[in-house]
Amino acid sequence: MSIIGGVIAGILGFTGLRGFIFYFLVMAITSVGIAAKAGFYVHPYFDSWNQILLDGFLGGLLSFVLFWMYSYFCIYIFYDYQRSLLYSIFFWVL
Repeated sequence: MSIIGGVIAGILGFTGLRGFIFYFLVMAITSVGIAAKAGFYVHPYFDSWNQILLDGFLGGLLSFVLFWMYSYFCIYIFYDYQRSLLYSIFFWVL
């Protein structure tokens, strides 16, 4: 979910603190969903609640940031660079 959340945050154009808030919101919804799927009795599947809450949040943080920055770069920064390059070539030819 952290990779998918990172791509979505990049596509939506979140920057700074807004992106991290989005990450924690996505991971909180995912953790509650996993716990609900287990009937909120997680001991047959996990050692403790810490494994669901903390390991889930911290384990995917770097993947989230990687895909967040990559998708943001591809959409907003690279596209603007390409567009400005095409404009400069177009006006140079004219």
